[in-house]
Parts: sequence; structure tokens; C-alpha cells
Amino acid sequence: MVMPKPKGGDFERPPTGMQRAVCVQVFDIGLHPGYQGVGFKPNLIMLFELEAKMAEGDFAGKRFLVSRQYTQSLHEKATFRKHLESWRAKTFDEDAVAAFCAPPGTDVLHGKQATLNLMETESGFVKIDSILPPMEGEKLVPEYSGTPEWIQKKIDEGFALEPRTDGAPSDDFEDDVPF
Repeated sequence: MVMPKPKGGDFERPPTGMQRAVCVQVFDIGLHPGYQGVGFKPNLIMLFELEAKMAEGDFAGKRFLVSRQYTQSLHEKATFRKHLESWRAKTFDEDAVAAFCAPPGTDVLHGKQATLNLMETESGFVKIDSILPPMEGEKLVPEYSGTPEWIQKKIDEGFALEPRTDGAPSDDFEDDVPF
């Protein structure tokens, strides 16, 4: 049997290898299925803008946007923590972990310069393999603002961590069964 080619958008792929970038935004996308679909874990997406620009199509002349979805965890084995540590070129101590666990949290990453190692996957997509300290050169100023539609869809599909404050009825209930 001949397998069909993977379906994906017909769009220009960003260049692979080491790329200068700036962090545009970190999005809290709520709870999503965990590893192998077991349980639900809080997730986030880091969105970066590359120095490299698209050469063709409707977005010609605009910078590439690349992203990576992470489980929101600063556990020593978590990929998010490993990427943050390699970005700042030193491991986290307790104070560094505590700083991310209190306001402003991940908001401090907005506008920070980075070098991204981008790799092409077997399916032909380009992913962030690692985040490294910035290369020498002029700082990139983010040009993109807003929330991409696909990220908004992830936010809408996720379950919120915070209690509802929009006036909608709560799922809380009371009964007489003590436990």
C-alpha cells in the first residue's frame, strides 16, 4: 500500500541551524493531555520571531515565527527548565526557580534575545531543538504582536487553571456525603 504524504500547510519553512531570535510572547494555554495522553498538565507556548525573513507568498518580507509547546514545569528534568537554563547558560538555583513562580513569572522573557537551534523533523516541519544565549549583533525588536489563531485555538481547547470569574455557573456542588 502506498501511504499518502503527510498533510501540512503549504508554507515556507524557516531556515534550520542556529538562528538569531527574540521572544515575542509566552502563552499560558491551560491544561492539555500529558505524556502519551495520560492525565492533564498545564502547558505553555513560547513564541519567537527570527531575524530571517520569508521570501515568498503573502508574508514575503515578514520575519518567521517559530514556537515550542512545553509542560509548565521547572522540575530539574523538564524540557522547559532545560531550555531556560541553556538560554541563560547556567543552571537554576532555588532563587531562580522562585523568581519564575512569582509575578512577573514568564513575562520577563518578552523581548529577550536568544539563539535558537532549529531542526527539521522527519515529517518536514522545523522545530526548536534548543535555546541558547544570544549571538553578538544588533538586538532584534519584536515586530509581531497579538495571538496567532492556532495558539488561540489551543487556549480555547485547554482547561483553565484559575476559577471562573466570568459569571458563568460553577461546576462546584455540595452534597451530604462526608469524605
